[in-house]
Amino acid sequence: MYKYLKPTFAHITLGLILILGFGYCRLFNADSFIPVFTLIAYVSFHKFKNEGKIGNLSRVSLISIFAASIFAFIAFSYIQYGPRHWDFTCFFLYGNVAAKGMNFYNPSDYHTILTTLNIPFQLNAEFIREVIDVGCPYPPPTLLLFSILGSFSYDNALIIWTLINNLFLLGSIFLIRNLFFKRIGFESIMISTILVLTYSWTANIIFYTQILFILLFFLLLFYKYRDQPFGGVFLAVAIFVKPFAAILFMYLIIKRQDKAILFFILSCLIICSITAMAFGIDPFIEYFLNNPTLREPAWLFTEGNNQSLLAQLFRAMPENKSFAKIIYYIASGVLVFIFGGIIYQNKNSQKMFGIFFVILLTVALIIYPSGQRNYAIVHLLSILILLKYLKKLDTSALLIFLFYLVSYAGLFYINIFLLITCLIIIYWERVDFIYYDLRDSIKTGT
Repeated sequence: MYKYLKPTFAHITLGLILILGFGYCRLFNADSFIPVFTLIAYVSFHKFKNEGKIGNLSRVSLISIFAASIFAFIAFSYIQYGPRHWDFTCFFLYGNVAAKGMNFYNPSDYHTILTTLNIPFQLNAEFIREVIDVGCPYPPPTLLLFSILGSFSYDNALIIWTLINNLFLLGSIFLIRNLFFKRIGFESIMISTILVLTYSWTANIIFYTQILFILLFFLLLFYKYRDQPFGGVFLAVAIFVKPFAAILFMYLIIKRQDKAILFFILSCLIICSITAMAFGIDPFIEYFLNNPTLREPAWLFTEGNNQSLLAQLFRAMPENKSFAKIIYYIASGVLVFIFGGIIYQNKNSQKMFGIFFVILLTVALIIYPSGQRNYAIVHLLSILILLKYLKKLDTSALLIFLFYLVSYAGLFYINIFLLITCLIIIYWERVDFIYYDLRDSIKTGT
């Protein structure tokens, strides 16, 4: 009897260790150990179909971490749910101003609308300066989404916004499964869920109720249909969610996707036309001629939340920002020159187009002056694209582990890590050749 119970007892013990260990790390601020669980899950997924002890342990590990990540996500979402300054309150105010036909780029209209709204807490001075005195920083079409919130009370709008966010999160998980884990079976759903829910910035986006799951969803759709005309439609929507996605228009140009470019232009025109019918033409004029970001306080470009190259330089040289700007322009130009040259050099290599996608997105996030740390969520797509270039499990598992570990350092360091990874993949054959040549030389003494 003991012979048959022993494997079952071992599996139960392993499952409990993984579930309790993951729960402890997630709920008690030991998040830096989470990449270990992601690594175990990733390897277990690839060993899921194996026979014998390895297969059994892999199945127990993947199922346990999947269950733990779901429970921890639900618990975290429940604990953190509620009214707060950032970011839902911003969206709620933008939506109310837009829904009432007021000018969502005019700070005075926000001061007026505040007297009519029932917000369940007192807005602090920092929020007033960053939001009320600035206006909506998003392009006019984005207000079509926010205006939905203007039809509800604060509490009801928060429920609706939370549901919208979770639906796009769920949609992103299924798109990741369909794009990168096509194996038939529930294990592909489990690994896709784990990779999303164990990523350090997923919890942050849930906490701040941000718009970034919507962005990730449409970027995934764009990547899925990148070789088809409808890819241009999804890119247009992504750009109106976060303008830095516009860099990916270069991807369509590099691939010479004429139909997708046409669909992109038509989509932009249609979306802008619908927006103009809803809000008029004046918001477009004001957005381009008197952009609200010009009124943003200077500290937004020095606080830790900003992970752009410019912000890094400002923090490094707080007393000499003029010189920091010069370095920023030079460094940005060098980045564009180097990686633009690499793309041009390999433009006829079809197998490199995935890497080009990652390079464009990464360079854009380095240069984009308003690059916030939670924008790192889009790099889930980047790392999954790069994994397709690695054929060996040990190499891809190492890359996953390092990526999730580096993610805790912030978006800027993730960007650097991804660019280095792209270079290694592009020039791996040459590096491999040099390595083996040196090894053989040492062995032979020549």
